[in-house]
Amino acid sequence: MQDLLQKIVDIAEIWRIIKTGMASAERLSDVMELESDISTPTLPYTPKVVTGSVEFKDVDFAYVENEKVLSDVNFKVDAGQTIAIVGPTGAGKTTFVNLIARLYDTDNGNIYIDGKDIKEWDLKALRKNIGYLIQDTFLFEDTILNNLKYNNPGVTTEQALQVFKDLGTESFITSLPESLETKISTESSEISAGQRQIIALARILLRNPKILILDEATARIDTKSEKMLQNAIEKACEGKTTFIIAHRLSTIFNADQIILIKDNTILEKGSHKELLALKGLYFEMYSRFVGK
Repeated sequence: MQDLLQKIVDIAEIWRIIKTGMASAERLSDVMELESDISTPTLPYTPKVVTGSVEFKDVDFAYVENEKVLSDVNFKVDAGQTIAIVGPTGAGKTTFVNLIARLYDTDNGNIYIDGKDIKEWDLKALRKNIGYLIQDTFLFEDTILNNLKYNNPGVTTEQALQVFKDLGTESFITSLPESLETKISTESSEISAGQRQIIALARILLRNPKILILDEATARIDTKSEKMLQNAIEKACEGKTTFIIAHRLSTIFNADQIILIKDNTILEKGSHKELLALKGLYFEMYSRFVGK
């Protein structure tokens, strides 16, 4: 009888895993569909070393013909810089970074990473060097450690603990009753939204990408873990080229460059101090922010 009960439990667990996989597949389906439209070069470029410099030259892009989302975009980012992208809703901020990961191809112009057109890169090599953290991070209903091993099965317990230590968040993990073996679930109250983002960030860093994209990564975060997440992000950005898309200006003041997009193109570009001196749209946005 006990063997029968164990088999029933095993079957239930297998079904849970299948359901989890189906949910993740639905979330990934859009990306998979996009990949079919991306051409693969005959002799793909796979670099031995990536530094992370990025350049846009005369880039145009439209989801629908004759309805440009980005027009005549030009900028250059040195390796290791932090770039903030701001602008009104629908201005094309997320499209901007999706083009870097080559989820879409430009209609005109070119994008270069380390001086090489990304259309010439091996697609897996390109995306391996890009870490993408969004506001609604998906985690499997499994242990923290197994979530960290997703797409990176060789990760050890020691490596996992080290990445949390590097992010200054080791105390969060060690305070959990089962540490890395703590199970994540949608109903779990042990792990907050901000802590989930930290787990997702750790998972990205274990791949050691040279470019980080943070798309509203601190939105919808509880006050309890907001500061911890912000500090972790600052540590994660060290030595990496980082693009931050944010509505809250408080998260971007220290960026090396701030790019303000409006009407499908770059309206203003510079540091926080430089853009305030322009007394343009960024100055207006900042004035409204500090006036709250």
